[in-house]
Amino acid sequence: VARQVLGSLMARTVDKVREDLGMNMMCEAKGTGMPLCLPCYSMKRQEGWLFSDLAVRALSDYRDKFPSLFEALSGRKSPAGGQWQKDFEMRFAFPDAVDIEYTSSKLIKYVVTSPWKKSRLAPGSYMALEPGSIAKVSEAVARFQVARASGAIAQEVVRGHTRLFRAE
Repeated sequence: VARQVLGSLMARTVDKVREDLGMNMMCEAKGTGMPLCLPCYSMKRQEGWLFSDLAVRALSDYRDKFPSLFEALSGRKSPAGGQWQKDFEMRFAFPDAVDIEYTSSKLIKYVVTSPWKKSRLAPGSYMALEPGSIAKVSEAVARFQVARASGAIAQEVVRGHTRLFRAE
């Protein structure tokens, strides 16, 4: 289910209009084979896809707001060829809804207005910090500058330094 939602998930509304309900955090182009990621949310490495805490929170929020969508997707079967059926029918996501059209429009509005949907894709190896991490880095730099000015420089310990991305 997560792979369907984290990628592109094309769905048909009651009126047969196609909408992308996916989070588009991972995209592997068929023609060029070049993976695309969503900065601050995802990154493609040789080992596979990496997702930030921001991406995990966004996926959890999505699931909490629309649990019936995730239930319907879990029952969706992949054919032997490995490809999903072309479009997901929205009516399956809301089987108990009195007004499927209204409920579907709430889902579409949620997806379209989400920050992860408004962001642009970048090459798969692109890496960026989420706002909370940027604030922590800024605070650490400010603390270092104050310590340096006072003459008492503390040694910073970096854990996980072997997993940091190095542009080559």
